Amino acid sequence: MANYTYSLFITLIIFITKLNAGIIYVSATGSDDGGDGSAENPFETIQKGVDIAIDMDTVYVSNGIYEGGISISNKAISIIGESREETKINQPISSPQISIIECEAGTTRVENFIIESGSSNNGGGIFSSESTIEVENVDFSNNSSSNNGAAINSIESTVKVQNSTFSLNTCNSLGGAIYVDPLSTCEIYNSSFDNNGALWGGAIATVGGGKLLVEGCNISFNTASGNNPNPDYDYPTFGGGGGIYQEWSDSLEIYDTEIINNTAATGAGGGIAIYLSNDIIIDNIVLSDNSSSGPDYPSGGGGAAFYRADNVLFENSTIANNVSNHNSGGGIFFGSESGQASIVVHATFNRLTLVNNSALSGGAIFGWSAILNLYNSTIAQNEASNSEWSGGGLASHYVTEPNIINSLFYDNIPNSIHNGYPQTSVLVAYSLVQEVWAGEGNLVDIDPLFMDPENEDFRLQLTSPCIDAGTADLDGNGFDDNDLFYTGSAPDMGALEWVIAAPNLEAYAQDSTVILAWTEIEEDLLYYQLDRATNAMFTENVDQTYVTTNTYTDDDIDTDIEYFYRVSGYVGYWTDYSNTVSVIIESLDLDEDSAMHLDYKIHQNYPNPFNPTTQIKYDLPEDALVSINIYDLMGRSIKSLVNSQQTAGYRSIQWNATNNLGEPVSAGMYLYTIQAGEFRQTKKMVLLK
Repeated sequence: MANYTYSLFITLIIFITKLNAGIIYVSATGSDDGGDGSAENPFETIQKGVDIAIDMDTVYVSNGIYEGGISISNKAISIIGESREETKINQPISSPQISIIECEAGTTRVENFIIESGSSNNGGGIFSSESTIEVENVDFSNNSSSNNGAAINSIESTVKVQNSTFSLNTCNSLGGAIYVDPLSTCEIYNSSFDNNGALWGGAIATVGGGKLLVEGCNISFNTASGNNPNPDYDYPTFGGGGGIYQEWSDSLEIYDTEIINNTAATGAGGGIAIYLSNDIIIDNIVLSDNSSSGPDYPSGGGGAAFYRADNVLFENSTIANNVSNHNSGGGIFFGSESGQASIVVHATFNRLTLVNNSALSGGAIFGWSAILNLYNSTIAQNEASNSEWSGGGLASHYVTEPNIINSLFYDNIPNSIHNGYPQTSVLVAYSLVQEVWAGEGNLVDIDPLFMDPENEDFRLQLTSPCIDAGTADLDGNGFDDNDLFYTGSAPDMGALEWVIAAPNLEAYAQDSTVILAWTEIEEDLLYYQLDRATNAMFTENVDQTYVTTNTYTDDDIDTDIEYFYRVSGYVGYWTDYSNTVSVIIESLDLDEDSAMHLDYKIHQNYPNPFNPTTQIKYDLPEDALVSINIYDLMGRSIKSLVNSQQTAGYRSIQWNATNNLGEPVSAGMYLYTIQAGEFRQTKKMVLLK
């Protein structure tokens, strides 16, 4: 028993010692010679803290400017800055600002820094080799590399990036911001890339097997300046990818991301360029205003280019205003482009909205030696400028077999679909097209009745002929596809299934409460969900209330706090959220004269239209005899709401849609008038039943 007690004591001592040594402090005003790494006596350089640290330690770095060239080897530690805005590693050097080498035993973290002005052959910001690293809340800027990955270069590593920014980083080869080598895996979340540049992959590049996941990011104004260095059709090395470039790789996943205003200056894929890669999933992205400008092969795909990229799933996305300046596929180029019939690639495009894209051929989509399933998509207002190859919506060439179902082609120039290889067929079914195509359930040259196409609102009006005009049996096996969402008796044609409109929400403060009202959902409503939060993203202090009426009074609030509100309705599925409104009830210490700063005013009733009650607010700058009356449009008196002497201040009154006898009044428009002293004002309101 004594030996056990002694052993336990020793273990506790070691554990406590480890805890005390777990944080090593660094300060720009510290000392490497005289410091001991404590909070009271910190080291001066990050490297000194790293050298002292052991596995699982944290090097805590106070605000300041620090020199780079930091090397971490064979240990998994964390380097954490005091604040992202004021902890900076930016000494111009000819090596990576941070090198992480053979740190595989655990995860090495870099958090809360500005890393800038690094320059090296590989990875001016961070170079990682045979390590597992996490990068969070780091701003990379003005880093450069003579080869790959100006901000982060990953070699045989697992990399996770979160909540970081990459701007003005440049390299002379692959990945203006991030490069992922064949034996690496990289995950990027909630980060932004802007104005980075490289020969290939203006923002991000993976080559030779590297796996990449991008989620919740913004990739904008990046440039790939290189072209095709090896045009061998059998074993090509390509170029391009203004935003993202992937070549000879497996597994690319992009979710919930904006890829906007990127450029492939002399190559393909203004936003995304994928070559000889498999298993690609792209879901819920915005791909807009990108361009590819190369005059030579391969250079198509103003938005995205998929060359010999097999097993592609691209869905629930908007591809708009992209341009292939000298080639094909303004929105998307897909196929092999090899000249070999044996190379046939496969893709499924589902619920894509392709609008206002342009190219020589295939304004929206160009296919070459490909099998393409195009489902539930809207292709409108795209243009092909080459009359011979044409296909404003879709150009199908060389052994391409498009299978088009539940899709909508409208107002494309010069035509919807061009089949440039008659030896293969184009199947069109349950779709609206400008030209006659044999196939079941098609509509020909009929206005689909978009909501507001001039302002790029391609939702369907309630009276659209495309509503419930599709089929739920996409593969033709006689059974509905279980994962196909639709709201009516059958899917709509096009990408944007008609759903019950989201409520329109309004709110105003009254005394110490917030009055909320929204447009009523009349079809199949089960209940509303009202969300309240203290930030516009609805991630802080979120409260949810479920009601069956379209009004609500929130009296559980604090003064001087901005509250945000939104509402959705459940009708068997959730409608979209309403607009977001915010209200602040200010704490006021008014003296006796404060009301004298008011003007006479009667406010618009709220809600309006209403059923069955509405609030009328009015302001009195002085004591007055006040009368407020309701009239119909014939001028007949309906209800006297106020007729009394009132003191100055903010006032309100409620009307419950009854007359002076207490009887309910009919639906329609009414007038309400205030008379206070010499002041008189009238407004309109609408009662719904």
